[in-house]
Amino acid sequence: GVCLCVHMRVKVCLFASARERAGTSEERLDVDSGATTDDLRRLLADRFPGLADLLPGCALARNGDYVTGTEPMAEGDELAVLPPVSGG
Repeated sequence: GVCLCVHMRVKVCLFASARERAGTSEERLDVDSGATTDDLRRLLADRFPGLADLLPGCALARNGDYVTGTEPMAEGDELAVLPPVSGG
């Protein structure tokens, strides 16, 4: 069987503590066609091990709208990783 893997490119913006742990505020990632926001979390944890324990508590926004649950991504999507605000 031939794998016809199609890739999409998405832009990920990292904020606050997520940006500090990843060491970057923006990353462009190639994801498999049909990948979801859950796949994105796994991909980010692999690429930036320092984010792994932070990601489960982070909110994700896709093209400006908060993601609830898991959503499929599309070519050119812009995703924001928003850590919980540490308050006092």
